[in-house]
Amino acid sequence: MSQGRSVVVVGSAVVDQTFRVASLPLPGESAVADTVGRSLGGKGANQAAAARRLGAPVLFLGCVGDDEGGRETRDDLARREIDVRLMVTADAPTGYAAVLVDEAGENQIAVHLGANALLTAAHVEAAREDLAGAAVYIAQLEVPPDAIRAGLPIVRENEEAIAILNVAPLHEEAADLLPLFDVAVVNRVEAEMLAGVGIQTLDDALAAARGLQGLGVADPVVTLGAAGAVCFDRGRTVHVPAPQDLEVVETTGAGDAFVGALACFLRDGVDMAESVLAAGRYAALAVTRPGTRDAYGDRAELERAFPPD
Repeated sequence: MSQGRSVVVVGSAVVDQTFRVASLPLPGESAVADTVGRSLGGKGANQAAAARRLGAPVLFLGCVGDDEGGRETRDDLARREIDVRLMVTADAPTGYAAVLVDEAGENQIAVHLGANALLTAAHVEAAREDLAGAAVYIAQLEVPPDAIRAGLPIVRENEEAIAILNVAPLHEEAADLLPLFDVAVVNRVEAEMLAGVGIQTLDDALAAARGLQGLGVADPVVTLGAAGAVCFDRGRTVHVPAPQDLEVVETTGAGDAFVGALACFLRDGVDMAESVLAAGRYAALAVTRPGTRDAYGDRAELERAFPPD
């Protein structure tokens, strides 16, 4: 792995079972699936794939089971030229997700963490050499907080390193983790819960971003789906629009595409607002295709779809 400019992802890997339905069921309602498919996912693995697809050297540190899903995950990431030397195999089943996708491309997801829950601080500390040379450190909340925390002092040995937390799925330890990271990426619902601000308008979203700064995050990014995102750039709140008039096929991997792309552009030295714009475009391109990381394009595809100004 190229040292000094790499992206290190500490995160989850799961097997996805995707059910395509006419509409997402209400509580207590059953839905008949038109099709069902199996693929590989997990927030951490997806974000690693997005960053690698855009050209960053990537190391993925996660935990899978000694089972078919674990072997497939390791092989898939290696095929994508992601460094999997330090992946852990545990005596537990690989994580599993049930994904429902409706005709508009919206989704509902339930995840069983399985082996992801067995990633430890010791596993992360064993990756000291790679973490100390990383340009960007990415974590999500599908692995234990102790494992996430363990990487931070090592990454901070590189004073220029950027630490990004994708605050999903939201749980009670998120507020304690937020001040430890440079950048926090949250969606509308997560921002509302953390900042205590209902988001109905763009001004609400900007207020939520300022609320997240009050929780200790230097650079919060609030994603708003088709409405784009808000972030801080040069000390001021900025609304970054999302591409419009794209045919949405599936949104399941969009958030992970955004985080992986954001990491890649920040690694390249692009400022925050421009990085958020590029990441939003990359996520928009992904939703025009089915699946998660198989939907991710490369940098040339991104530039063809959205030519540089």
